[in-house]
Amino acid sequence: MENRETLPSPEKEKLTTLMSLDGHIFPVEEAVIVELRAIRRLLPAAGDATIPISQVTGQILAKIIDYCRKHNDHKLNRLRDEEISAWDRHFVDVDEELLFDLLVASHFLEVKDLFYLTVTTVTDTMKTKSPAQVGNMDQLRNLFISNFRLD
Repeated sequence: MENRETLPSPEKEKLTTLMSLDGHIFPVEEAVIVELRAIRRLLPAAGDATIPISQVTGQILAKIIDYCRKHNDHKLNRLRDEEISAWDRHFVDVDEELLFDLLVASHFLEVKDLFYLTVTTVTDTMKTKSPAQVGNMDQLRNLFISNFRLD
């Protein structure tokens, strides 16, 4: 009789399924969910159910998940600080509409580092504009009026 040693099967990382406002489905690793603080709080009640993200489109949710995955790699020392800083600069080098969408969604999902990055980028963008141009940033004004409640 042959004695075979069985190796334990590698455990799959637990995935949580998120569904965006427009119906896109995203299986997300537990390490990434930790970065999405608003979602992390829902996990015990949600069980294995798909968690609807009613305020965020699939395009924006995909970018936020990418951001969290990249920063998770950085925390696991797979990336040097200068690599992640360069990646961050490239990540927020987008048009104003997309930048504002990322800002609002990172606030809603409580992705603190991304929220700070987007706020800093908006602030830096405003520094290069004239007062008239800043005054014409209707989206910025609407963003703060509609999304940031001072409860």
